Parts: sequence; structure tokens; C-alpha cells
Amino acid sequence: KELPEVYVFFHFAGQTSVYHAKDNVQNDLLVNVCGFLHLLRLLKKQSNKPFVVYSGTATEVGVTYSELKVDESHCDRPNTFYDISKLAAENYLLQYVREGWLNGCSLRLCNVYGGVKNGQNLERGVIDKVFQQSLRGEPLQLFGDGNYLRDYIHIDDVVDAFYLAFQNQESVNGAFYYIGSGNGVLIKDAFSCVAKLAESVTEMPVKITSVEPPSHLSSIEFRSFVSDHSAFSNATGWIPKYRDLNSGIKYSYRHLF
Repeated sequence: KELPEVYVFFHFAGQTSVYHAKDNVQNDLLVNVCGFLHLLRLLKKQSNKPFVVYSGTATEVGVTYSELKVDESHCDRPNTFYDISKLAAENYLLQYVREGWLNGCSLRLCNVYGGVKNGQNLERGVIDKVFQQSLRGEPLQLFGDGNYLRDYIHIDDVVDAFYLAFQNQESVNGAFYYIGSGNGVLIKDAFSCVAKLAESVTEMPVKITSVEPPSHLSSIEFRSFVSDHSAFSNATGWIPKYRDLNSGIKYSYRHLF
């Protein structure tokens, strides 16, 4: 099949579960790598040279434990099948660019939040799900002590990043970038933040308890990661609007406040 002529292609489709990838490695490969490669082959046939913006993941770098910010100079050591497939797809795109067949870049997204959608993978959008639980007055379970840093990025900032990548094609072509707020928040503090915001709306107390992590959890769950987005900001002028999780949640659910 042929595709309609396009000038830009924003790629968001994929298999997004770390645990599904482990249970069915071949399916993960077929969807995230082979499916994307098929798309690249079709785009290569176009008369113009489309610009492809790939939706990557910050965990392609592997498990990081430091509070130091991670930038594009860090060596990639993916340690889940999911991250292996995401990194492979990213490398296929960048090689297509090096060959002169396409233009494009990859944006490695940190922990995205800003609303829950029907059909969303249960492993994604954890902060939004925790907020919804808090609004219902349900107790929250924190695996372990929650002393793991996350970089939460609002979905509106992600949309802006993709648009600015397209608008600044020459500056970002053939590269990958981390897209995050640059602000590290401990998971336990993130839970506490959304619980307090929910309490301010419902006036119902939300209990947070610490439980032993399930034995099947991937080591990627115990990472500490904060992004350094300066390379992308320098290339495009992008600056995240919602660096503070509290303000981002309030904006996302502004009809409640």
C-alpha cells in the first residue's frame, strides 16, 4: 500500500507495556520495530522527504540511580525488552536520516501526565490514576519507600515539543532529545501532592500506605531519573510551562478547582 503524500509524520503508535514485552517478546518486536520499519519504508517512497518525529521513551537509557540530570551524552544500556525495541526503532529512524532517505528526530519522553483516556495502558499515566483514586477517597499504595525520582512532564508541554521539533527541522534533524520538566520529584512526594490536591476538592482524607513491592516488578521501576532538556531547548526554544507538578495537576483538572 501507498501512503498519502505527507510533509510531517508524528509517530505515537506502539506497544507500551514493559510486562507485555517480557511476556511476548516477538509481538513487541513486530509492533514496535517491524511495524515502524514498514512505515519508514513507505515514507521513503514519497516524492518529498517527510520529517518524522518519533515518540521515544526516557527509559531507553536504562536504569539510572543518580540525582544528576541525564542528557544525550549518557550511554544507552536498555534493560527491558520494551526499551530495547524502542531504542531499535529510534536507531532505524536515525539511520534512515543518515542515509538521506528521510528527515526526522526522536523525542524521548519522561513521565507524561495531564489526563486519563479510555483504553489507556494501565502502566501509563500513573499520576493521573492516583489523582482519580484520591478523588474517590480510595487509599493509595506506595511500593516500598517511594524514594525514587521521576521527571513528570505535562502532556501540553509534550505537544509543544513535537510541534517545535517540526518547526525547527534543520536544528533537530538526525538527533534524539530528552523531553522532561527537568525537575526531579520523589514518587512519595508526588503521591502526597496529588492526595492533598484531591483532599482540597473533596474534603475527604486520603490515606497513603507503604507496601512491599511485588516480586515481579521490573528493576526499571526502581530507577531515579531526571532529564536535562537543555539541548532541545537550545535547538528549538522549547521551555516546559508546567515544571511544577502541583500547577500541572491544577491546570489539567481546572474544572475542579
